[in-house]
Amino acid sequence: MEKTVNRLLVFFLLGAIVFGALMYKFRNAEHDSLMEEAYVFDFCEYIEVDVSRMPVVLIPYDEPNISVAFTNDKPLDFEIGDNSLTITERSDFVVSLFTGSESDFALYVYLPRESYREISVYTGSGNVTVGRVDAQSITVGTESGNILFEDCISRLNLSTITGKIDVDFEFIADGTEIVSRTGDVGLSVLPDSKFSVDFDTKTGTCECELSANAPGGSLDYTFNGGGKRVGAYVEQGILSIREKR
Repeated sequence: MEKTVNRLLVFFLLGAIVFGALMYKFRNAEHDSLMEEAYVFDFCEYIEVDVSRMPVVLIPYDEPNISVAFTNDKPLDFEIGDNSLTITERSDFVVSLFTGSESDFALYVYLPRESYREISVYTGSGNVTVGRVDAQSITVGTESGNILFEDCISRLNLSTITGKIDVDFEFIADGTEIVSRTGDVGLSVLPDSKFSVDFDTKTGTCECELSANAPGGSLDYTFNGGGKRVGAYVEQGILSIREKR
């Protein structure tokens, strides 16, 4: 009886090993086949991206057309309008058992180095990263995703519930608005930038590395005499204002 049980255990163990190896091989082959689907569109001045959990990366590049690439199972729909491109995630998209974790999925939008009227990105848990994109207005909204801007030169309207926001300014556009409920907000600026920050909070704090004028201990900070206005509402987190490096 004991020999029979041992044989059965060995059989099941070998079967599990073989099955696991096949599953792993199939998963890798499937995942490799998902490497980027890509689409090319004519240049347009209005861009909208609306997804639920995919990370979104906006990348400026030296080509005349907009290119969209993504690493997943074609879950996206594209709508081309009058001078506009809308990218949405299909509601019937389900992550496959064999295609890796959701962290493997991402959407990359390559944008010609032109001037845009309006760009908007909405996502639930996905992070949003934006390069040096020139637009009259860029709007980004997330629930738990982080928002990162590199060498920003556009007017911003950013909001998140629990994510973090980091903006590295090359140029501060007047009327920029930033809202975070529980996450921290970091602003990096050139030391000679002329701007002001209207800071509004319930229980949050501001940590400022730059020399600022805040009359009467108010939460309105003026730098180098003021100029462009930034509105920052950080309900519970920390607003950091630091020198761009």
